[in-house]
Amino acid sequence: SIMILVALSVAFLSGLKATAPDMKHTGDDYLDSLHLADIQVLSTLGLTDEDIAAFAETRGVEQAEGGWALDAILSLQESDRVIKAISLSPKGINAPVVVQGRLPEAADECAVEEKLLTYFDLSVGDQVTITPGDQYADALAAKTFTITGVVQSPLYISIERGTSTLGDGSVDEYVLLPEDSFRMDYYTVCNVIAQGARALDAYSAEYEDLMDELSQRL
Repeated sequence: SIMILVALSVAFLSGLKATAPDMKHTGDDYLDSLHLADIQVLSTLGLTDEDIAAFAETRGVEQAEGGWALDAILSLQESDRVIKAISLSPKGINAPVVVQGRLPEAADECAVEEKLLTYFDLSVGDQVTITPGDQYADALAAKTFTITGVVQSPLYISIERGTSTLGDGSVDEYVLLPEDSFRMDYYTVCNVIAQGARALDAYSAEYEDLMDELSQRL
């Protein structure tokens, strides 16, 4: 009995010791496969093409791409939801996983996360109304969008969706839109891929040191 108890304890401890590295390795492979940006530069004042070019020329940057992310209200019969409307990258940075349907292509199309379809009476092909906050009142090319697909974004790997200046102060869901959906003459975000980052474990001290150095240069 003592030997069995010792064996069980050793097996349990070995499992615990192996689980954390395995989860980190799986997470690192997942994020690398979807080209998650290593650093995201945000600016409420806006980023110009010249700013993006300057980021791209910074030592240690492999790729820099401008994009848009803004808070908005998605109107449903049940309730209004605070969402983060995010532009899809033509270069595949922060690439989503398509669970159902397809990615949006036209300016009046969108992709949503599965949570919206699970808790509300929505399905692929339905239309939703998206109204940005006052700061970005004219930022979108359309007000009504057709849902073309259900996606999972590497930007959100937990239940948290971030904070917002709208509603109760927190984001409920995210929605992905093609670049043509945005009517803005400046970018709100710049997604940066660091040189040599993919070769490193995203949870390692070496990766954190690389990001700290690059953030300072940016």
